[in-house]
Amino acid sequence: TDEVRPDLSDLDAQLARIEATGASHCELSLYELDLVVGGRVLPERRRLLERICARRALKYTVHGVLAVNFMDEVHLDAHKAVCRAMLELCDAVGASVMAHHPGRLPATHAAHLERLHGIEREALREMGDVAAGYGVRIAVENLFIENARDYTPDPARLAKEIAAIDHPH
Repeated sequence: TDEVRPDLSDLDAQLARIEATGASHCELSLYELDLVVGGRVLPERRRLLERICARRALKYTVHGVLAVNFMDEVHLDAHKAVCRAMLELCDAVGASVMAHHPGRLPATHAAHLERLHGIEREALREMGDVAAGYGVRIAVENLFIENARDYTPDPARLAKEIAAIDHPH
């Protein structure tokens, strides 16, 4: 889905257009829809989303919140709470996969890189356990940063990290 008005009034029309193409699946950009506040799902917004998505024969995947960063050690608990909330929303719409981007950090923190990758691996294992409870798999999607002073794992490093996490979800 593309940008959606805050009241979700155009989400149904977007889903109808996607369905009309013959697509069987749609990735919902739920991070744009003001569904989560303080790491908690807003119940009325969740119900509205459920009703809109249920009108369609589409199956869904979800793109998680772009700002979730498991390498942000200072705010790690908040990042985990937002990720849990997004996994709950996956369950609400029957999504089988949630796309998630790996951590990113200023290059000045590169000296701590291995430790931060370890923190991220543990967070992803924990979120994998949460995802399993909802029947969802987390797909860690590479991220390219245009600012050469910042760091995020390249596809080869990301593959190594995913292999090290070794979690079915």
